[in-house]
Amino acid sequence: MPVTVKILNKQRIYGLEGAGIYSKSFEIYNIMLIISSYSLPIAVARLVAIRTAKKEHRNAYRVFLIAMMCAVIVGFIATLIVFFGADLFTILIKSPNIALPLRVLSPTIFVFSINNSNSGFTGIRANRECCSECGSCLFFSKEF
Repeated sequence: MPVTVKILNKQRIYGLEGAGIYSKSFEIYNIMLIISSYSLPIAVARLVAIRTAKKEHRNAYRVFLIAMMCAVIVGFIATLIVFFGADLFTILIKSPNIALPLRVLSPTIFVFSINNSNSGFTGIRANRECCSECGSCLFFSKEF
């Protein structure tokens, strides 16, 4: 579905003001979500794959636990920044109606950061292909 069709559908459902509020609040939400969780699954998968290939299963699990702790801490801080800083974001962006959507979306940052960290670990265990950023693909066995 082309982007223009999606934008027109939002404008028809929410109206012009609702589509503007949605787009402004989603920009802030998306930045915080990227900071808190998007690069973590690749890093966890890579580190766990290296440990698993060396038959260091205990160390692979330790890497996962440390990554999970980092995801919890960073996700929680990002959630607090968005939730309690919603009023500050309304002043910075000069859009007074985005505080409520930011407060509604903020808990999902925490949930997605934990979920994405977990997916990097379970992707290895589920006997799937794990592709890194450089394009090399490895196939792992179920030896956990």
